[in-house]
Amino acid sequence: MTLELPTDKVPTIVRECSKLLTMSEVTIQVVAQLIGKLVAAAPAVQYGLLYTRQLEIETAESLELHSYNYRAKMSLSRAANMDLQWWTRNASRCSPIRTDTHDLNKRLSFWLGSSIRYA
Repeated sequence: MTLELPTDKVPTIVRECSKLLTMSEVTIQVVAQLIGKLVAAAPAVQYGLLYTRQLEIETAESLELHSYNYRAKMSLSRAANMDLQWWTRNASRCSPIRTDTHDLNKRLSFWLGSSIRYA
């Protein structure tokens, strides 16, 4: 079984990442909004969460530098641009879901069984 983004979300993410790649400066708010979309999409994109960290770090640093003014401008590093390039290439990559039902049943019965008290 796999988890994937809805087909209408993939072009939006690719378009927004590509747009940021062409800009030398961008407002912190625009980057923060994109990070929100990427983090929301990450569970459906295999390894997606790994490619949001640099953007998050740079956004947090820029916010602190500019007294938490989201309208301030920031520039993205080469590493952040590489992460954006990764998203443009991999936004449609499905994330496999592990469906080991025996292991899941065992864990559930452990937790549920340990919380049940008999009179």
